[in-house]
Amino acid sequence: MHIIKGGDHSFHGLEEWIRRYGMDNCISADDVLTYLKAPTYENDLFDISSILNNREDVYFCHLEAIEGEMERARRMGDEAWVEKRVRDLHSYLDDPYLPEGLRKRVIYLISKYQER
Repeated sequence: MHIIKGGDHSFHGLEEWIRRYGMDNCISADDVLTYLKAPTYENDLFDISSILNNREDVYFCHLEAIEGEMERARRMGDEAWVEKRVRDLHSYLDDPYLPEGLRKRVIYLISKYQER
């Protein structure tokens, strides 16, 4: 089991997280760790410690990105992609790490993009 350590926090079960989101056929825990530890081109403000200490901010940014992604897919007429991402959002409601304050945001996105 991989454990990412940052500051006083640890993220256990990285392989399980990858598997739960269906990414195990295209990414490994080592890939995630390499990405998080790699130098950035833009002097990003986020490192492992800031990610682990600000889980709600990371989830919020991810949800914002998903919304933009679904807006673009809808404009391009790619309803199959929108439907896939709505299914993904449904799975977020079962995510034990989803900050409680963002559950309403996930539900809102599902209702906004659910097939009409």
